Amino acid sequence: MSFLQKQESIFKKFWIPDQVGNDNNKITLHTNHTNHTHLLAAEIKILHNTYYMKKIHFPMLLACILGSELLGSLGSLATMPAIPTWYSTLIKPPFTPPNWLFGPVWTTLFACMGSALYLVLREGMKKKNVKKALTWFGIQFGFNILWSFLFFGARSPLAGLICIAFLWGTIALTIQAFLKVNKLAGYLLVPYLVWVSIATYLNAGVFILN
Repeated sequence: MSFLQKQESIFKKFWIPDQVGNDNNKITLHTNHTNHTHLLAAEIKILHNTYYMKKIHFPMLLACILGSELLGSLGSLATMPAIPTWYSTLIKPPFTPPNWLFGPVWTTLFACMGSALYLVLREGMKKKNVKKALTWFGIQFGFNILWSFLFFGARSPLAGLICIAFLWGTIALTIQAFLKVNKLAGYLLVPYLVWVSIATYLNAGVFILN
């Protein structure tokens, strides 16, 4: 066999799907040569089905985001009137962000919360871990709204501090529950927890300084 014939035989390769397991999702690659049978087995791991990109249901996603934004805006009923009056007279702790920053940050966070909610909901309401995740999501959202009415509405930094401590804890539990359903959903709530940590510091500072 000439050199060119040997090269031609080597490049006559084809893929044969051999094993596709439900657990490991593997494919075995077979390579055939013209003169003799040579078997080359190479296992290629494929991402599990739960990580496959699913078709996005945009109406449902939009509803979750808008719903989160609307619920989150309830707190502004107590916040907006108090900022130019009572809040502006308080002594603030160091590194307090400017007032104009809070609006855009919360709008972004509520959008992330709505997106996370969508990712969990599409896994199926009948699943036990989904129900648990949604329960914690609702509880933390309740504390979120309540905090605005306690801190700004009632003008009570102490009550706000107690509430935000529960808020921080329920957000952490929500993230833990979301991660068990959809990891991206859990990760989307991490910035929310970071911002509430900052808000806890600010709340504590206002309580101590005033």
